[in-house]
Amino acid sequence: MVTLPIAKPKIYKKPENFRVLFVYPNIQMSALAPQGIGVLSAVLKENGFNCELFDSTFYRTPLTTDTNEEKVYNSIVLPYDWNEKGIKPHATDMFQDFQNMVDEYQPDLLAISVVENTWYIAEVMLNSLRDHITTVVGGVFPTYAPEIVLSNQRVDYICRGEGEYSLLELCRTMADGANTNRIAGIWAKKDGRIHRNPIRQVLDINELPFPDFGIFEERSLYRPMQGRVYKTIGLETQRGCPYTCAFCNSPANNVLYKEESAGHFHRKKSVKRVHEELDYMVKNFGP
Repeated sequence: MVTLPIAKPKIYKKPENFRVLFVYPNIQMSALAPQGIGVLSAVLKENGFNCELFDSTFYRTPLTTDTNEEKVYNSIVLPYDWNEKGIKPHATDMFQDFQNMVDEYQPDLLAISVVENTWYIAEVMLNSLRDHITTVVGGVFPTYAPEIVLSNQRVDYICRGEGEYSLLELCRTMADGANTNRIAGIWAKKDGRIHRNPIRQVLDINELPFPDFGIFEERSLYRPMQGRVYKTIGLETQRGCPYTCAFCNSPANNVLYKEESAGHFHRKKSVKRVHEELDYMVKNFGP
């Protein structure tokens, strides 16, 4: 009897040749680079994948208004001037720029991060593309309204809950040409049905790489505050919250992870890790 070697999945792309285009549909001029995309990019790059970003923040479009200007008008915040830092919105058309970036970068996967009031922006952007590109949507909204997001014909996957390792596994599996229907945290729309996988077990946030804020353009690291414009970077010292405020989505994460036996969602970073991250951010980005 001859024992045959176990067949390995055929790798059709090495990670460095697999391209992920992050898409950040955002309210116009609402600047604060999202740490979530920074961490996702850092995880993928640490594992050899090629990542770029299309950010809608500094485009003026009919899709959104400048909420900062509204707050100034209503005397909620002090007046400020973007010109203080030489920051101006893009003068070009957002949809054409998006299509141009897709044409030039040729992504294997679009990875879109949305909340409830930015999902409609993502839909318009996706539907504006000439061709269909494999797309995964993650964030708070697809976590709690997965069926709504997957009803869009341009969406192939949604990520529920923490996305760092779910997205990494999705990219690896796609690059291997293997079956993407059974990835924890990922719902896959394949062959006329939705494969609803359980949420992934909580991860150790102390082991994540530092966020990749370098994927954002320089202007995305500035935001108005108290009448001035500052270079500002968010810092995650904990993930989740122990409280149950009704106006916040964080308590729902505690419930979701408990119901799906995925672990205790609320976790804190160690003081040592926070110190190291602060030191890294100050040295590399100068906030």
